Amino acid sequence: MQRRGLLARLAALGVAALAGCTEASGPTGPTGPPASPTPPTPTDTPTSGIVVESWDVKNGTDGSLIVPIVLKNTGDRTGSRKVLLDIQAGDESVERTRDVTVPAGETKRIEIDAGVTYEAFLNDGSVDLRLEGEG
Repeated sequence: MQRRGLLARLAALGVAALAGCTEASGPTGPTGPPASPTPPTPTDTPTSGIVVESWDVKNGTDGSLIVPIVLKNTGDRTGSRKVLLDIQAGDESVERTRDVTVPAGETKRIEIDAGVTYEAFLNDGSVDLRLEGEG
């Protein structure tokens, strides 16, 4: 009879030990789409007149890379600058330019279609933003 008690205790111990092994595990991997990369600080940009107040990268409605830029004219007269974007996405290298005029003391928001897909940009892409000109 003691043998049956011993076997019952061993069986109960085995079931308890395997209890965690039979449960289904939850999903693994990312919980959603990758986060938008944080753009670097613009290079070669002026510190007075028209300046870059902020910029970002986003996924356009058609899957293209869009670069929204907010420019502020800190000067006392209307100014103009050329916005230059150098975009690297995979094997593609693209340059985009836009001439922008901003009245004194005002802010202007523009969006530039980078000409590459957002997905290609996420795979080790980069954007370099510069301003040229006086204003």
